[in-house]
Amino acid sequence: MLIDIPTMFLVNIALCLTLAISIGWVAANEDHDGLRPLIFALTLEALAYFLYALRGRIPDFWSIFIANMAVTGSYALVALAVAQFQQRRLSPLLLWLPMGVFALGLWAVFPHIVFRIAISSVVYLVQDLILLWLLLDGAKRTVGRGQHLLMVGVTLNLLTMVYRAWMALTDEHLVAHITDPGTSQTLVYLSAFVSLTLVAIGFVLMAKEAADEKTRLMAMTDKLTGCWNRFRIEETAQYEMRRLQRYATPVSLILIDVDHFKDVNDTYGHAVGDLILREVAATAQACVRNTDVLGRWGGEEFIVLLPASGFSAAADSAERIRRAIETSVYGDGHRVTASFGFASYRSTDSWDEWLQRADQALYQAKAQGRNRVVAELPLLPASASSPQGTELLRVVWRDVYALGHTTIDAQHRQLFDAANTLIDAMVSGAAKDSIAAKIDAFVALSAQHMQDEEAILARSDFPGCAAHAARHQQLLARAELLRARYARDQLDTTELLHFVVFEFTAQHLLIEDRKFAAYLGGH
Repeated sequence: MLIDIPTMFLVNIALCLTLAISIGWVAANEDHDGLRPLIFALTLEALAYFLYALRGRIPDFWSIFIANMAVTGSYALVALAVAQFQQRRLSPLLLWLPMGVFALGLWAVFPHIVFRIAISSVVYLVQDLILLWLLLDGAKRTVGRGQHLLMVGVTLNLLTMVYRAWMALTDEHLVAHITDPGTSQTLVYLSAFVSLTLVAIGFVLMAKEAADEKTRLMAMTDKLTGCWNRFRIEETAQYEMRRLQRYATPVSLILIDVDHFKDVNDTYGHAVGDLILREVAATAQACVRNTDVLGRWGGEEFIVLLPASGFSAAADSAERIRRAIETSVYGDGHRVTASFGFASYRSTDSWDEWLQRADQALYQAKAQGRNRVVAELPLLPASASSPQGTELLRVVWRDVYALGHTTIDAQHRQLFDAANTLIDAMVSGAAKDSIAAKIDAFVALSAQHMQDEEAILARSDFPGCAAHAARHQQLLARAELLRARYARDQLDTTELLHFVVFEFTAQHLLIEDRKFAAYLGGH
């Protein structure tokens, strides 16, 4: 089917002007980077088709030279639009050199239509390649359906230019006049119509997706400090809680409260207070990993969520932030300190319970004089049988903890006894050698239990045998590390107690081991 070429020109003119006016109306009230150059590109494209349609009625200089320069100028403006959207600087040579080369080449071969078609196709092809390079190189900034549509439109035009150049060089009788009908002409201008549509719609959709993402981020960001807000923190925390329950990946959180911040506001004013909050947030952000999430919890209180971080990692991070805040100078010579409370998540916690434990630790930090880091108290209530006046604490075995397997249940009870023996020694201030011996006994008993348990599970139908064995190795490796750090006086009793009571006893023996209870026999 052949299409009347002058009619195709009118359709493309109408398309370009409609798109330019529509996008201009949108861009007039909203700041979408890159839309204005796109409007000028579409206007130039409409001008080019208008001049093409007047071929034979106006001087060839206008209908050929100026029209083709308008097309190549529109390509350059689309590239500029993409660069502005991506917020990057683009070399002027990359933008305007193809136009200069085209102007010289077109002038040199002006009387020869075949050469004009060939050189224009090659220049347009190069500009398409520049556009594709921009889109692919900046994919992280522009990824989405809009970018994909834009790339399809540019690629379609590139393939059309390859076809057009090849036909011009291999068929000297291809066309004698721009408005002559023919299959080649029909394909070229139909392709131009489709390509224009895809490029314009793709760019507008890309701008909309960027605006939507900006709105989403603003809804999750604290306006004053640029940190995540409570909604974003809770959303991320819920994800990390599910990850621990499924993969046993630890996660901790730190609550930070700027000390005596009301006095700062009362003395220096809220403008200074806001400046200090922004700079404190920047200090904390510089102290955490890229994977950690810093948020403003409210007022002068911040929160740090630490994925893949247990008790010791949270303690290190909190102390690092505390020292950085204490030694920093904010605003016009102001100094502040902050109090810290942190807690590691337990799979039996709800979000509120986890947060409450960290908040209680923060309260203790402030009650103890501020400018300090305090951990959750990782111990269970004292046993009723504890001697009068002592502070010995226990992990208490209850019948409901039994899994129904004689060997495993007996070893679990032995591990509870060994844990209590170690807890008693640590809390009562026993000699270091005595505590070290009890740590050795606890680790040896744990290793034997894990070996026996893995042998039992291997004879069962439990589908998580491999994952459970891997968890055993992680726990043993952590126990060995803690033992070595204790021997070098690099470990306080709080962290060791947290491992024994929560990570090993509560989390592993009482929760993770229960997952295979249904697969065990009674022996």
